[in-house]
Amino acid sequence: GASAPFGSRAPPSAERWRCVLTLTGHAGDVVDLAWAPAGHRLASVSLDNTVRVWEAAGAAAGGGAQLGGAQQQVAVLQGHHGMAKGVGWDP
Repeated sequence: GASAPFGSRAPPSAERWRCVLTLTGHAGDVVDLAWAPAGHRLASVSLDNTVRVWEAAGAAAGGGAQLGGAQQQVAVLQGHHGMAKGVGWDP
């Protein structure tokens, strides 16, 4: 449902998040994620200074695809000289 306006006494709406897919591969904590504009790929950036691109069409569509993380990894971008803190897509 809709959330309560800021400052109101109404109880906050409860979110019902659930894990539908786990992507494994980073050696450090993930600090940012970005969905591709078309929604079929996900980019993640980690404290391991890599950006990983994942094929996640089933997850983006809410289908709860049962796919292994290694099979979904499309690319690993390495070679950052400083800490990689964010990721985004340029259409």
